[in-house]
Amino acid sequence: MERIEDLVLIIVAAGTSERFGGREKQLELLGGLPVFLHSVKNLSPLAGACVIAVPQGKLAHYRDVAVKYGFASDKLHFVEGGSSRTASVHNALAKAASLLQDGIVAIHDAARPLASQEMLRCLVKTARDFGGAAPGKEVSDTMLRTDENDNIAEYIPRTGIWHVATPQVFRLQELLNAYNAVQNQAFTDDTQVFLHNGGKVRMLQENACNIKITYQEDLELCRSLLP
Repeated sequence: MERIEDLVLIIVAAGTSERFGGREKQLELLGGLPVFLHSVKNLSPLAGACVIAVPQGKLAHYRDVAVKYGFASDKLHFVEGGSSRTASVHNALAKAASLLQDGIVAIHDAARPLASQEMLRCLVKTARDFGGAAPGKEVSDTMLRTDENDNIAEYIPRTGIWHVATPQVFRLQELLNAYNAVQNQAFTDDTQVFLHNGGKVRMLQENACNIKITYQEDLELCRSLLP
């Protein structure tokens, strides 16, 4: 597929993997390749550059892993993550802005190794028009909220409710401005940061499998889905 030269891909691989059991899930082997490198393999050919945020103190190790598996490239850049996902993305955005003054940035969780180029290309097109774009699936299950004792407190209308995923794509400078404006605040999602600063995000229906590896069983499911 044709490369989008003004696209920078950020892969967030700096998490602590607490729910996975403490091991760095981004380094677990999936089809003979560490999990974080699947996103490099699948998505970075579409981008002009790729920035990977890794755990603090492990820059050299992740670089060595990339070289070991044949992913050495002058378009592949590593930065240290921060104490939160927000801080990690902010560090990566600063690097992305040094590589590309204006353009589009895609933020993708390394824990989603099966994301497709086709989805990313659609998101880039939408983000150019609206400022931001994110993939997801509309909720089809009954939604409810419980009280502090886990008793059902109320039902939530599911119309307009989505599960949101990554990659999430934005105009680079607008997202960087949004992150600069929320320093020392913690968010779980980049769309939250963008909306907090007045941005607009369009959701796109995601049809392909884009599993997030959170628990051990998620990794096994990904293994079963690889070609």
